[in-house]
Amino acid sequence: ADLEALLAERDLLSCTEVRTLLQTRLPRLEGGKHGPASPERRLWVSFLRGSWEAGRPMAANDLRRCLCLDKRPLAAEEAQVLGAPPAGPGEWLALLEAGPEAAAGLYGYALLATDPAIAGRLPEAALLRVPELSAADDAHWGVCRRVVAHAPPGAALGLAVNLLARSREAADLELLRTAYLAADSFTRRQVW
Repeated sequence: ADLEALLAERDLLSCTEVRTLLQTRLPRLEGGKHGPASPERRLWVSFLRGSWEAGRPMAANDLRRCLCLDKRPLAAEEAQVLGAPPAGPGEWLALLEAGPEAAAGLYGYALLATDPAIAGRLPEAALLRVPELSAADDAHWGVCRRVVAHAPPGAALGLAVNLLARSREAADLELLRTAYLAADSFTRRQVW
């Protein structure tokens, strides 16, 4: 509890030496036995959140390593805590890269709206988890069109099909044609 109070102090975590010392003293999460509900993992999430609030974000690889995400994936609750304001596009991108299953629905659309080229760096499964990219709301069509241009071929084809089905616009037919030609024959058969 005392350590969590220290982590909540923003000025303390802005100092590199203090942050490094705290990081070495936090319990190690080994072997995947610490799930999202464990006190040790919650402590790490508090540390990471405090570091971000102090203006010291961590990269996706550091998130994966600190939270042992290769053994236990990022939970939606953790993604919500880590990505809450004042976190912004840089932190959201790290969350999407480290735990796309948990973070895509929360921060994917906001991030893709600011920079659609990020779609090329995300796994197809993460893009398909962003509810706004289903093109159900015409307010999202502009972002959908920009994302299709940058998304991996399989995701681009699925997104283009959804967009054309909803919009029925000639420009979206051309977008679908481009996505279709960019996809391999196996992906075409899966989506079509």
